[in-house]
This record gives sequence, structure tokens and C-alpha cells, in this order.
Amino acid sequence: MRPFMRNSLDAVIFMIANARGADRFDETVSVFMNRMEIAAAGERTEAAVRKIAGDIGIDQLAFDQAVANQPYLHQLTRATSEARDAFSVTGTPSFFVSGKQVVFRLSMRLHAVE
Repeated sequence: MRPFMRNSLDAVIFMIANARGADRFDETVSVFMNRMEIAAAGERTEAAVRKIAGDIGIDQLAFDQAVANQPYLHQLTRATSEARDAFSVTGTPSFFVSGKQVVFRLSMRLHAVE
């Protein structure tokens, strides 16, 4: 798995996960992705993200240090650009097997209701 940023919120979540360490990276991302209050936060998104970070033991200073990590942000930006440019990734999830992208297509069939 590789991080792929769709927006600045993704960047913040990945930066917090990175600060917690490789052994807790996936767990951290999962916690954030499973907390619905982020989606409903609107203008209070930062407060919601800080609250979730606090719930997993990231205090305000650690949060601020994590999101100020410019070298890691540049690494995320490069990885996201590479995924878009070299592999035509447009979103998540995207799957590759032996270097080839596997594309799942969902078909919707409409059925008449009697």
C-alpha cells in the first residue's frame, strides 16, 4: 500500500500516521478513515481531526510537528504525482498486479418493478 493524496485532509492524516511510525501507520490511517465526524465537520474539520488525533494519543504539539514535516509532505506529493503520471491512478483504491493496473467495473442493471 502507498499513500495517495486526494486533498489536504489526506495529507494531514498521512503526516500524522507517519509521525506515529511505520508499525502504526496503517492503524492510524484506518482510525481516521473510520471516523464519520470528519465528513460531517464542514468548517470544523481541523477541530475534528485534532480530536481524533487526541483520541489516539497525539497531543497538540505532536500534531503541529507532524503537519509541519515538509520533507515528508514533499515525499507524499512526489509519490502522488508519480502514481498519477506514471501509473494513471486517479483515485483510491487502485490495484496493481505485476505492474499492471486491475480495473473493476461495476455494472448497474435496471429492473422494472411490477
